[in-house]
Amino acid sequence: MNPIATAPKEATGRRRLPTNRPTKVLSVITIVLIVVGVTVSWQWGSLVFAYISWGARAATVDLPPCDRIEICQLDGVIDQQAVTGFPVRPSKGFSLIRDRTMLEGAAAAALAKLWRSQTFGLEYESLCHTPGYGIRFYHGSTLLLETSVCFRCSNFSMNVRGEHGWWGFGTTTPRSAELLGRLRQLFPPPVPGPTTPAPDRTNR
Repeated sequence: MNPIATAPKEATGRRRLPTNRPTKVLSVITIVLIVVGVTVSWQWGSLVFAYISWGARAATVDLPPCDRIEICQLDGVIDQQAVTGFPVRPSKGFSLIRDRTMLEGAAAAALAKLWRSQTFGLEYESLCHTPGYGIRFYHGSTLLLETSVCFRCSNFSMNVRGEHGWWGFGTTTPRSAELLGRLRQLFPPPVPGPTTPAPDRTNR
């Protein structure tokens, strides 16, 4: 057999790729993108909630160690025309500061631990916000969290990835009662003054 004569047979005997392969690949990619798009659209609310919940952990249960905490007693009114006071950033206003104090060292660490132990969740919050306290958590010179807290509405302000919003916490738990009690220790309610007796008019 002449090897020169068989060479063309070997060349023509090779399998050729199907000419419609790129079209099939493109169709598969299109179907995958459609499925992903439908799934994301269907689960969009759950995905957003999961993202916010994950971001909220940095302001709640995963709040970093604190060595200094500034606590302000607020009047509960949010004034959107004011330019001073404690900022309530989601409402773009300020609340009047009645009094303030600073905790440092072990006292700050204890209050931060108590804050982390709260029961957090969006399902606890109400649509109102009349903050009684404004709190700033620090580590050194770094501000970790600035929040206005409302026990009446079971919510507080926070910042998640540059966006200001609200998050909730349970206000009927023993830990919540302990936190509120600690804040009230720092800012006791005013003691009522002595009652002035009514003038004796019997001899008049």
